Amino acid sequence: MLLDHEVPQQECTAVVGETPSKYQGDDHLVGGGIIWLEADVFCNALTQIDRRLRRITSGEEYRLPTEAEWE
Repeated sequence: MLLDHEVPQQECTAVVGETPSKYQGDDHLVGGGIIWLEADVFCNALTQIDRRLRRITSGEEYRLPTEAEWE
């Protein structure tokens, strides 16, 4: 499943325990200055949570868009 929306810092903190955003202070702001690896960790953690809660099937996973999808 393509993760096609921006993620507020509070959602990132709820999923992975912290926000790697360079811009701190307002949990409702979207994370900024995040590298691909940090975003991938979020996608993997969200996938595991939603599988455990049966929101998605074992064959589904959250992922970042490819370069072609981004353009």
